[in-house]
Amino acid sequence: MKIHLTLISFLGIFLFVTCNTYDNAIIYHRNFQSGTHPLLRFDGYYSDSIRLTNETDFGMKPVFFYSNGSCFSTNNYTPASTVGSLVKTYRLFGSWGNYLISADTIQLEKFQLVENNYERVILKGIISKNRIHWTGRKEHNEDFKPVDYSIFFKPLSSKPDSTQNFTRTKKKYNKVPLQ
Repeated sequence: MKIHLTLISFLGIFLFVTCNTYDNAIIYHRNFQSGTHPLLRFDGYYSDSIRLTNETDFGMKPVFFYSNGSCFSTNNYTPASTVGSLVKTYRLFGSWGNYLISADTIQLEKFQLVENNYERVILKGIISKNRIHWTGRKEHNEDFKPVDYSIFFKPLSSKPDSTQNFTRTKKKYNKVPLQ
């Protein structure tokens, strides 16, 4: 009997630890309309860049925007010369989410996998020609904290497949918003 209870307890803890949990969406909901801005581009990606150690190539951290309001933000810096091939071979890893535009302000809500939890991250910024300047960042259930950096547009013919945006199909995110 004691072994049975220990086994059941172990299985319960194992299931609890291995289950994914998801933060609630603030921006996205069923019948979501992202808004538009004439300077937001969809024919490539936005990224900041860093010089990779001991390499001549720059590291990019692409953020792709889609006209339906979806977005895909990569998790790590990747050599700029490999971004296109990584997209084509489905080896670009990151976080799906959605964006909301009001006038020239954009809010990007993405869900990053941290351990076994999809944590919500919201970035707030200003759209201008070939650039988004981020001014605020909110993680999980925290308040917005100021940030000050820009991402710049880079043309690219291929993009991750936006039908992989799980927030568009997951029941939790597709409730009718309270009015």
